[in-house]
Amino acid sequence: MTQLPAWRRWRRRFWAGVARGVLAAVVAWPAPLQRGLCRLLALLAPGLQPRSARRAWRNLALAYPRRGWRWRLGVWLRLGPALGRNLHGALTAGRQRSSGFPAVEAGVGEAGLAVLRSLLDRGRGAFLLTGHLGCWELLGAWLAHELGGLAVVTATVHNPEVDGLLQDHRRRLGLEP
Repeated sequence: MTQLPAWRRWRRRFWAGVARGVLAAVVAWPAPLQRGLCRLLALLAPGLQPRSARRAWRNLALAYPRRGWRWRLGVWLRLGPALGRNLHGALTAGRQRSSGFPAVEAGVGEAGLAVLRSLLDRGRGAFLLTGHLGCWELLGAWLAHELGGLAVVTATVHNPEVDGLLQDHRRRLGLEP
């Protein structure tokens, strides 16, 4: 395997440092500052990751071909705050776990959870397929808490150190990548 160019190694170390810093801030800071940091990161994301931003814009055009660019721009502008809320929910899932996941339980019906428990009690499993709608990391942590663990299929982040931080975070929440 060839070694990465120096600029890519530096970039990976930089982003790993940013990830560690954000995780440390979310642990140490009060909730309003945590939410503000997550909102800020979500708003800065298109400028920090322009290739991903272009892909997201193209995907909006593919998903909504009959909608004009103004409508898609409105959706785009609403994505920042939603992504900030999702990031905050994912990073604070451990804290929510210790308080019984009040944010999740308010929006999840007991009927679906009862079906899953019934399947598990009979020695059966279940395969849940979720979209990237809402904070699915938080939902997975809640399900792992309620069901005693959960195996998840995830993509690999191309930065091995950041990927390791993310997978360790998921394991602490009862998710087995």
